[in-house]
Amino acid sequence: MKFCTEKIGISPKISSFSIPIGATINMDGTGIFYSTTCIMLLKMYGVEIDSAAIFTLLLAIFTVSIGTPGIPGGAVVLMAAIVGMFGVPAEAIAIILGISPLEDRISTTTNVIGDIGASTILAKTENLLDTNIYYKM
Repeated sequence: MKFCTEKIGISPKISSFSIPIGATINMDGTGIFYSTTCIMLLKMYGVEIDSAAIFTLLLAIFTVSIGTPGIPGGAVVLMAAIVGMFGVPAEAIAIILGISPLEDRISTTTNVIGDIGASTILAKTENLLDTNIYYKM
């Protein structure tokens, strides 16, 4: 929030609301990670993915990505539950454990950039963006 206010010029009125909300429910990076990895694991284990399976998978991913804890490796544990719904053993998650710390950083970056971008757009539309600070970047 300090970065948004001091470096971008977003009003504290906007950043103090949108950044904490975004940190809680904006999990774009996590959703992308769940989607690609779950489909990869399902295909590796020969699970047939029809339209009903895709709908179920996306609903589970949407629900779980909002509730994923903000701790390193939190997504890996919940992914075991998602692929377990389709009969894939939880041990399959071991395949991605090596890249999980790197992917976690990418997901966090995606989430934070989304939060800052949405806050900037909101501040601009509400005339609460200090353009002197914003254009000085």
